[in-house]
Amino acid sequence: MPYFQCTNGSLHFLSADDISRDGVLLLPEGAKAVTDIVAAAIQSPEPSNTELAAELRQRRGELLAETDYLMTPDYPIDAAKLAAMKSYRQALRDIPGKPDFPKQVVWPQLPN
Repeated sequence: MPYFQCTNGSLHFLSADDISRDGVLLLPEGAKAVTDIVAAAIQSPEPSNTELAAELRQRRGELLAETDYLMTPDYPIDAAKLAAMKSYRQALRDIPGKPDFPKQVVWPQLPN
């Protein structure tokens, strides 16, 4: 256990100074030793809904940008493919309005 967590939640790496000659951990009062796995979870908590929503909106924007050129009036695309692309892009725009957003997202399939 190379880490310990203080009562304020801060995480610290155990050093040789934190171990007595007898091999006993010398931690601050109230601190507890934690495993690498627990330390990783503390250092990388799950993103908040706001952070997750921002990441998903960014990805959605990237997907829309990848097909922007198809929407220009002078791009040679037949009517059926244009309609399918418009539906795809609308489905992307509708994602943030879904009830389970941002925890659950079903991405639409890019039409052929």
